[in-house]
Amino acid sequence: MAKEAQILEEISQTIADLQIKYRRARLNERMQLKPALDELIKEYENYQHSVLKRHNCVSGENLEEMRAIRKEIENAADTQKLIALIARTVTAVIKKF
Repeated sequence: MAKEAQILEEISQTIADLQIKYRRARLNERMQLKPALDELIKEYENYQHSVLKRHNCVSGENLEEMRAIRKEIENAADTQKLIALIARTVTAVIKKF
């Protein structure tokens, strides 16, 4: 369960980082980011529920992948890159965790 707690924390912090970038973005950029960010938050909630219902197998690779995505988000300079990274995060949450 320790890795599951770590991945939940990592995803949560990734979402927080994205929300900060969203709040700092210009209005037209926010309009582009909002649907992807909403989808990520929805999938994260679904993942949280699945952790409570069953034992998930989270590997060290899963954790490292989330950390790598988060680092890329921190360094992303444009809206299109952020949207792509949000989509990558959603895919990681849905398919791997």
